[in-house]
Amino acid sequence: DATKQAEELFRVIHAIGFKTILLSNNNEERVKRFIKNIDTLYVCNAEKPRPDNYLKAIQMLGLDKDEVIFIGDQVFTDIYGANRCGIKNILVKYIGYYEKNKKGIRRTIEKIILKLYSISKSSKNKIGNIEKGGKINNVWKE
Repeated sequence: DATKQAEELFRVIHAIGFKTILLSNNNEERVKRFIKNIDTLYVCNAEKPRPDNYLKAIQMLGLDKDEVIFIGDQVFTDIYGANRCGIKNILVKYIGYYEKNKKGIRRTIEKIILKLYSISKSSKNKIGNIEKGGKINNVWKE
């Protein structure tokens, strides 16, 4: 189920005027359980990183590809799929239910890749204007 914080985040995003769609590899039952208190479109069984359903989601929103930002927490599915479609994207830190030593092989490999990416001289200034710890520079404030 979605947390109260997730539900509030969607309410704020929608109040600003943004549209949302949940693109998930999970089955419909699990997706519907998550969005029970969230007013959003969804595509389940998306088979990310295959591009088909990324493009379907954009079509469902009635937007052009250059009007969309994909937000995901997995490099090998979310971000890779968005890149394959030419969609701008943001990688966020995942909220895990993993114990410290039980992260799984994919998350471990992702961590290594992101560490190498962050120290690579050829990658400088490609990650954006984000500081460690989740603080973002130059954020609009009301």
